[in-house]
Amino acid sequence: MLLEIITTIIAVLLLLILLEIKKIYKLILDEKETDAVITDEVNFVEIYRKAKEVVAQNNKASASLLQRELHIGYALAARLLDQLEKDGMIGPASGAEPRRVL
Repeated sequence: MLLEIITTIIAVLLLLILLEIKKIYKLILDEKETDAVITDEVNFVEIYRKAKEVVAQNNKASASLLQRELHIGYALAARLLDQLEKDGMIGPASGAEPRRVL
């Protein structure tokens, strides 16, 4: 009787773990698909416009902020930050602190 209860509990816990792994895997795939879609210049210009709005609204700029708000990966967020800096909208990186909006 006790063995059956323990076996059932373990089975339920394993199922919950598998469901969490599936959610994480789906998030990773969605992020990769989003980055892959934004490869041509038209899409970059559109997401760059959105990034400028996010930075202006939050009065700060960081890769994590852009990732959260725009649902993009780190590589694209870093590329957007580089472009925002080149265009004079944000200041240079200073360690782990968010960049200053100019």
